[in-house]
Amino acid sequence: MNFQHSRDVLTAKRIHLKTHGKGNRRHRADELTLEDIESLYQSENLGTENSRCPVAAYKVYVKHRPDG
Repeated sequence: MNFQHSRDVLTAKRIHLKTHGKGNRRHRADELTLEDIESLYQSENLGTENSRCPVAAYKVYVKHRPDG
């Protein structure tokens, strides 16, 4: 069987998506700017002041986890 036409169609679709910025990394995140990071610190979503912050939660977990 010859699947050359299917391969050609998929290649064309991949090229079309890449030209529109879709690429192979579908869920790629944008880089955080310094302003974004500063905003996260000011809103206490980043840092150790807020107990619900993932960093603070991790530090509490590390402090109380069993050795093993």
